[in-house]
Amino acid sequence: MEILLILVVSAIITYLLFYFTGGKEILLDEMIYFLITDIFISLFLIGFYALFLSDWLMRIL
Repeated sequence: MEILLILVVSAIITYLLFYFTGGKEILLDEMIYFLITDIFISLFLIGFYALFLSDWLMRIL
């Protein structure tokens, strides 16, 4: 469940990144960059969750 939430958050972050830097729409040729950026952001968030948040949550519980 947490992985799905991380993927949704990374997709929203990536879309906002392209929205505020590029233009109002994501064109088809920019879709490749959108997907690559989304993959890297989601991998970063999954790694951050695995390294820090899970250890922190286990200490609380």
